Amino acid sequence: MIETKEKLAYKAFGFTILSDIHFPELLQIPNPKDLVDIEIRIENNRISDKLILNKNGIMIGEKSVLFQIAETAVFNIKDGNEIIVSPLEGADIDRIRLYILGTCMGAILTQRRILALHGSAVVVNGSAYAIVGNRGAGKSTLGSAFISKGYHLLSDDIIAVNLNEEQVPIVTPSFPQQKLWKDSLERLGMGKGDFHPLFQREEKFSVPIQDHFYNNTIPLTGIFELIKTNKDKAEVRSIQNLNRLNILMQHTFRRSLLNNIDVLDWHFKQTVMIAEKVNMYKIERPLEDFTAFYLVDLILDIIKEGKT
Repeated sequence: MIETKEKLAYKAFGFTILSDIHFPELLQIPNPKDLVDIEIRIENNRISDKLILNKNGIMIGEKSVLFQIAETAVFNIKDGNEIIVSPLEGADIDRIRLYILGTCMGAILTQRRILALHGSAVVVNGSAYAIVGNRGAGKSTLGSAFISKGYHLLSDDIIAVNLNEEQVPIVTPSFPQQKLWKDSLERLGMGKGDFHPLFQREEKFSVPIQDHFYNNTIPLTGIFELIKTNKDKAEVRSIQNLNRLNILMQHTFRRSLLNNIDVLDWHFKQTVMIAEKVNMYKIERPLEDFTAFYLVDLILDIIKEGKT
């Protein structure tokens, strides 16, 4: 059964969420009497299968984002406060939850003018450090290596960054879960039998991190871009000038959501301001070697010494 008998309330990305769907990944809270930031609803009188979508498979309006995932659901994200889910026949609830907490939340953040970066964020010495990179770069694995050394995680997959009243970049925690590939679990000494696949036949697993989750907003001090290369050893260098802006542009979560001129203008201004205020580094790691624990020490050394 996809729909719950009664609505459940959760906290994620700083939002109070009221949902028709049960999310074991999220922090459940008592049902709010007043303020609800986001409502997740099931509507079975779904939109037609034959949607007219753009080349990215998305229909983007001024206040809505709509997309369809085959054999799963039609998702409609509206006004930064609604996610309407119309399940398709035989839909897998795990897969539906995956898209709600991924693409749908990315759309919600964009509609609310909060920058969503694709990566993991860890807490070191009272500051947030983002690890960004392309798919398969090792972002979540590196985040898990930080956890193994006693550090806390703010988010995995989507990093929500906003500017406070003093125009300081702030990271808002997402929810206490990581997504790790089977190979990463084995290399980190974690058996896949202890964890649940993200959805049927998937070789990526959901890893709860309640004891290692930092559940408060915190300033963003640095960003590390992780890149796989054919080099024999890991190398790190500082990112300067316009390259800093390019990093934020390139690793914005679901860039295809930036479709209208108002959002593009906001996104450019936001990334410019953030690029001016945080340190950025590029880490090139060997393609084959497992370097996560070494990279943790390398990043901690950079943070400790304030290298530029």
